[in-house]
Amino acid sequence: MTAVGAMQPDVKVVLDLKGVILRATLANAMAGETLDDWLGRHWAQTVEDRDRAQLTELVDTALAQGVSPYCCLTQHFPSGRALPIEYMAVRLKGGDMLAIGRDVRALADSHSGVVDAQLTNRSGRRPLNESDLGGDSTGNYLSGYGPLAQLLGSMTEQLGTTTLKGLVSATVGLVEKHYIEAALEEVQGNRTAAAKILGLSRQSLYVKMARYGIGDNEGAGLSRLVRPAS
Repeated sequence: MTAVGAMQPDVKVVLDLKGVILRATLANAMAGETLDDWLGRHWAQTVEDRDRAQLTELVDTALAQGVSPYCCLTQHFPSGRALPIEYMAVRLKGGDMLAIGRDVRALADSHSGVVDAQLTNRSGRRPLNESDLGGDSTGNYLSGYGPLAQLLGSMTEQLGTTTLKGLVSATVGLVEKHYIEAALEEVQGNRTAAAKILGLSRQSLYVKMARYGIGDNEGAGLSRLVRPAS
C-alpha cells in the first residue's frame, strides 16, 4: 500500500472491543453506499462467511499487539455489493479499534496506471504527469489546491538561489513529513501502525520522525499524538 493510498482509505470502521461497529465511513469513490445498517452489528456479520476466522484473528491481533497485519476480506455492503477490501486494525487510545480498508481492485488499477505511465514516459512518447499517479486525492495534493501544494508553493521562491538537487531534496522532505504526520494522526500516534501504512520499518519511521522533529515538544505539534509503539 502506498502512502498516497494510505491517506485515503476507502472504508473506515470504528469498533468496540467486542467487534461491534460504532461508526463507519466511506471515501468519496464509494459515495453511493450507505453504512447505516452496519451500526450496532458485529463486524464479522458484514463479511463473507469464509473470512470470519481471518477477521477474528485480525481483531485479536490488534487487541493484543496494538496493530494487526494486513488482511484481505470480502466485504458485503448494504447495497448488496461484495468487494475485496484489504484491512488493517489499530487499537486506539480510548479503548476502541479502528479498521482501515482499501478496495483491492482500486489498488491494482492504481499500481497498473503508475507502471504504464512510467513505461510511457521512459519511451519518450509523453512526459509523466500527476494524473498518472492514480486517484483524485493525489491530483488535489499536487495541482495547487491541497495541503502539499501549499507546502510546495514556497519552494518556487528558491528558484535561482538553490541548486536543483537542493530543491528536490527539500521537496522530498516536505512530502515525507506531510505523509508521516498524516499517518500518525490517522492512527492516533500508533507508530507501528503508521509504519505499516507508510510501508516503512519501525526503525526507518523513527529515523524520519527524528529528522523532521515530529513528536518533539518544539517540533510539528504531534507530541500529543505520538506514543511508543505497542
